Amino acid sequence: MLIVFVVRHTARRRQITLTEHDAFDIVSDVFLTLMRDDFAALRRFRGKSSLATYLTVVTRRVVVRKLVRMNRSQVQLNDPTVLSADPLAIDLDSATPGEINSMLSVLDPQEASLVRMFHLEQKSLEQISQATGIEPASIGPMLQDARRKMQQHGNVNQGV
Repeated sequence: MLIVFVVRHTARRRQITLTEHDAFDIVSDVFLTLMRDDFAALRRFRGKSSLATYLTVVTRRVVVRKLVRMNRSQVQLNDPTVLSADPLAIDLDSATPGEINSMLSVLDPQEASLVRMFHLEQKSLEQISQATGIEPASIGPMLQDARRKMQQHGNVNQGV
């Protein structure tokens, strides 16, 4: 139960929705890691923490590694349609420069920079990553958060 909970919780914290099959696959990877080399991971347990805490740490490391691999294989970094299909997408193309500046003003400087590069300069996630040093897998969720803030700000200004 603990391992299943840690798998789902870690994915949720990284804003990744897992199918039952994916969750089962990751849980299997955790057990394979624990059993590898004649249970070497369990033999390394020294009792400096509770066994549950130790298993949580091992599980979280396996889960993060697996999620990163899954994300890299599923997301094409140069495909802007991955993010433009977001239901929170803001139409920056039809907005005036004043409206764009108003929308960007609700964001912190890093978020505004990401939105500018992706939506206005049409840079790919890989190009943004190279320019900012942010992992490509982290840029998508950051852009979604920024668009959510911009949408909420737009709704407040429109009285919705």
